[in-house]
Amino acid sequence: MTNRLQWEVFVNGQIPVVTNDLPPGESEMRWSPISSTLISGERDAVLVSVGAAFDILSGRRKQAPRRIREHGLDVHFVQENHSLSTSRGVIRGLHFQIPPFAQAKLVRVTAGSIFDVAVDIRWNSPQFGHHVAVVLSAFEWNPIFVPEGFAHGYCVLEPNTEVIYKVNRYYSAEHDRGLLWNDPALGIVWPVGLDEAVLSDKDRHHPILADLPCYFRYQAPVHDRAT
Repeated sequence: MTNRLQWEVFVNGQIPVVTNDLPPGESEMRWSPISSTLISGERDAVLVSVGAAFDILSGRRKQAPRRIREHGLDVHFVQENHSLSTSRGVIRGLHFQIPPFAQAKLVRVTAGSIFDVAVDIRWNSPQFGHHVAVVLSAFEWNPIFVPEGFAHGYCVLEPNTEVIYKVNRYYSAEHDRGLLWNDPALGIVWPVGLDEAVLSDKDRHHPILADLPCYFRYQAPVHDRAT
């Protein structure tokens, strides 16, 4: 058994998508169990939105930051990073920045595809050490929002894959940290083995979860603390 977070773990048991049963040119949020995923709290959740959630009947796509705000997540992005990987099997991660430069990320693929992972590293979190894994691709146009307090990384599935991610705080080398990508305690089933993985020297030597200092602490939603 792995620590992968199940798709059934939702905020209040529901997840939002755009429906297409409205007049042409209109759309609204409805609740459905088949498209987007919210986990680990209401305002600090990993949000996975499939491409359909961005397709409007008019053919336009709604901006992802707007979608995030519609979920009650108030994030202002200040920097956009571009990454190009020419080879399949490249693994980047698992990365995060610590306070006061902790980063939330909005990640999407503009060419190729990746196996994308977010790990909850907030002490006292009910999901501490658990992860979400999803394939992001340029074809599906499906972004993932990763909040502060989660380690993030990905494996490149196709040559010449391009990844763009927005962050809410600027890069700070002093606050840059990592978690070992293949720590057995995480239970991540990567699409490549150790002999196939292409990693930087830095990413080969991150600490395992058991050795990670307490950089983040989970704070239960107000309604949970009151019960």
